[in-house]
Amino acid sequence: MFKKSDQPSKDKSATAAPPTPTSTTTPTKVDLKKEKKEKEKDEKREKDREKIERKEKERQDRRAAKEARALAKLEKKQASKDRKGGRERSNSDLSVDDTDTDDTDSISDLSSSLDRTGPLGLGGSLTTSTGRAEAAASGKELNINLSVSNKAANQSSSESAAAASRLYMDGEAFSSENFLIALTDTDHLGPAIKSVFELGKQNDVIDSLNEYIGNKERDIEKICGDNHEGFINSVTSFLSLKQDNLALKQSVIHLNYEIQEIGGRYVTKAEEMLACKRTKDNIRKTKEILNNCQYAIQLGMKIEEYVKNKRYYHAIKHMDQLHNVYLKRLADFQFARNMDANIPIIKENIKKLVKDEFNTWMVDIKERSAKIGRFGMIQSAKRLEKEREINPLKMRTSFGESEAVWDRILGLPSKDNTSAIGLLSPNQQIGSPSFVSYSDIEKDDLIMRSPFDEVNIDFHPLYQCLFIYSSLGLMEEFQGYYTLNRMLQFQMVIQPKEHGQVWESFLQQIAGYFMVESMVIDTTHPHLSKTAINECWNTALVKITSVLQELFTHCHDTRSLISFKKFVLVFTNTLSLYGYHVQPLLYMLDTMKEKYCQFAIVEGVEMFTKILESESNVTLYVETPEEYRNLILANNLDPDFGKSTSTDNSDDNDEQQQTPAVDDESLAKMLPKAFPFSKLVPQFYTLLKRFISEFYEFTSQLSENEDFIIRSTDTLIRKINDTLYNFLTMSSAVPQVIQLVVNLKHLLVACQFFKDYLNSLILGDNKTADVNLTSSNRVALSSSNLLYTTKGLGEKHIIALCERKIDDLMSSSANINWSPVASDDRPRDYIEDVVTYLEFTLPFVQPLSPQLREDFITKAFKRISELLTTMIHSDSLKKFNMSGVKCFNADLKQIEEFARRKADEKERTATSSRDLVGSFYELRQTVNLLLAENPEEFGDIKIRAKHYNLITNIHDLIILFQKYKEESKGFTTPKEQKDRNNKIANAIKKFKEMV
Repeated sequence: MFKKSDQPSKDKSATAAPPTPTSTTTPTKVDLKKEKKEKEKDEKREKDREKIERKEKERQDRRAAKEARALAKLEKKQASKDRKGGRERSNSDLSVDDTDTDDTDSISDLSSSLDRTGPLGLGGSLTTSTGRAEAAASGKELNINLSVSNKAANQSSSESAAAASRLYMDGEAFSSENFLIALTDTDHLGPAIKSVFELGKQNDVIDSLNEYIGNKERDIEKICGDNHEGFINSVTSFLSLKQDNLALKQSVIHLNYEIQEIGGRYVTKAEEMLACKRTKDNIRKTKEILNNCQYAIQLGMKIEEYVKNKRYYHAIKHMDQLHNVYLKRLADFQFARNMDANIPIIKENIKKLVKDEFNTWMVDIKERSAKIGRFGMIQSAKRLEKEREINPLKMRTSFGESEAVWDRILGLPSKDNTSAIGLLSPNQQIGSPSFVSYSDIEKDDLIMRSPFDEVNIDFHPLYQCLFIYSSLGLMEEFQGYYTLNRMLQFQMVIQPKEHGQVWESFLQQIAGYFMVESMVIDTTHPHLSKTAINECWNTALVKITSVLQELFTHCHDTRSLISFKKFVLVFTNTLSLYGYHVQPLLYMLDTMKEKYCQFAIVEGVEMFTKILESESNVTLYVETPEEYRNLILANNLDPDFGKSTSTDNSDDNDEQQQTPAVDDESLAKMLPKAFPFSKLVPQFYTLLKRFISEFYEFTSQLSENEDFIIRSTDTLIRKINDTLYNFLTMSSAVPQVIQLVVNLKHLLVACQFFKDYLNSLILGDNKTADVNLTSSNRVALSSSNLLYTTKGLGEKHIIALCERKIDDLMSSSANINWSPVASDDRPRDYIEDVVTYLEFTLPFVQPLSPQLREDFITKAFKRISELLTTMIHSDSLKKFNMSGVKCFNADLKQIEEFARRKADEKERTATSSRDLVGSFYELRQTVNLLLAENPEEFGDIKIRAKHYNLITNIHDLIILFQKYKEESKGFTTPKEQKDRNNKIANAIKKFKEMV
């Protein structure tokens, strides 16, 4: 409809094209490229669309051909079925079918003629589609008849096909009727015509056809006559419709003209608008390009400013943005290409700058590694100290007492509280530059601080280098460079700079190195691998272990060993916090326990020896409440205090009854107070407490301490026992030995105390644990048996010393005169010395057990009796007289009186009194016999049984009387002398008769 007006519109659009724009509107190369690309894309899409349509058409053709083949096959099958059924039909049916077929053919010819010429020859001006519509509207009845005729024709055609087939196959006689029937079947048309010409029946066939045509024409006329009125009405309708179509056509033509005119104006305006739009697009694109150029230049200036201010992160980031976004948009401009070419140069300069900063940072951390390690170890030490303060084991092993009090009791100089990071080397003091004091910093604040912040170590150069090298795609190069430099520093760290370097600073530097590496690994993962640092740590661990083992051999006392252990433990804790395995170092520390125990035992024995040498060997006399608390209450050495407190406070629990808390006023009422033991006993308690507490402090965070502390405590007590035994055997002072024996008695109680304490410490605090534990689980201190043995030997040694002293004092009796001229009623000096010695010694025996006191006194008097008896029966005594016997009698009376006086004291029993005086009964009977007027009365059984029943050795008595001889000294008359000698001689005869 718009075909005629299309060409003018195109011409107008061509003529209305705007002139070539100026430089501001001229399309750029970018626009041309874009248009070209869009055209290529459109062509490609058109080709793809045509290809798809072609394929779709081929697919539809194949589908239609397939359906046609299937339909033909179906029709062929249906035709074969019809042929079989047609053979059975009669000839009368064939004639009817011929008539129907003729009718159908006539209708078909009429329809075709109407289609060609139209009704009444007027169809030339209308379209085929319009004629068909009018025919359909006007001839409904004709269509119905045609459908009936078609059905009859189809049936007759099938029958004619069957007849032709029979004619052809059976060779029957030719007839025009059969031939016409055969013509209706196109499949048998060829054989039918062939048979016509073979039989020469052409004329007959033509005549039959003419007759058939005439019949059909008559049928058509009849049908047309029957339907003439409807046909005329249809033609009339078609004529009116033609007039309407002509009017409609004129209207359409007029409307088309108007539309063409309006469309031409619209096309002109549209072309003008497109020209303006292209101009606007050019302006917009130009403005956009100028903005991009301006932003690219500003970004380049900003990058230079970032590089100048060392803000390399932002410089690299903006350079990547400039290169990847803005400069690609401006690829047609020379300045953009120049800027893009300068970006690698700027990046190389930045790489060099950050590498220089990184090298400076590497030197800085190398110089500050020791400070980093030291501060990290200080933090670990404070952390360990904080854990130690709340450690239940530490609270129990401190016994609730201050170490300063222990040192004061033991007489040790006050020691400085050496920090866990204190240095052992004497050449580095607190005032040295490398020493940093953190005493004024709170413990929690110190633990929360970062060692790297404390020494002003900033990892910015490292992170900056990582980012830039990663941005440049050179991460592997940086990793190799970093690893190489750190490995070189590591080799310098693990090698002492000079001989005799302080080993503490050596470990601090190693700690600082690996703390830095741990921080780098944690903050740069996965850029830097942890494999290399683990290999370095394993190498350093071997080196550190060898150095520490060598240093360990130079520790010769507990103080150096404790400081060594504390420092190494802090070192291991520091590195374990940063993720390094330190089991070899902990194992090495674990092996130090044995050596520490040896040193502690030696020092404990030396300390006890000094205590023993400075011991005053006097009973402890407590005057102040402080002394009472530290010496007595702290060790439960006053059972009377516990009893009095329990009676006063009967409602208190057991723990309060054992260690009651009292104020100074209550203690002041009890003091001063004397105790049977000396200060040695509380010093022994303090020594063992200090030994156990320091052992547990040394073995903190180490494994399996129970066996060591049990064996070590037992060994220490055994060594102390050896010292006590040697001191006892070397001592010659009975009071000193007595005091030691009294102390040993309390030391046995101390052994029981520490045995129970170790049981509660190792096996738990349950008060019923001692009842439920088997003997195999209980802590046993075999040294207590040795102390008990030493105590028994000390008790024997007391008696031996007493007897030895009595022997020494009575040794002067060998020089006395047994034949003095006159007798003296006063005792001689040797017996006075013995009495004085016993008077001085016996008060010291009071703290001993009653049995021991009994044995001491009894054996002392028994020894005196034995010595006096030996003295009078000695072979060195050749003769004596009455005056000598009287003097000996005065000595005997003196000692008997002393023994009787001691036996009559309220502590002595009647039995013990008889025992003390009874030690001299036999000697008394002998002296009485020597002083008797008639010594021969000894032979009388009654008198002997009454007065001399203890004298049984007649032979010694005869020897003794044989030494009895009176000589004239001027004080006796010869007659008295002679009578006395005769009585002695008669007594000797009488004694010999008794033998």
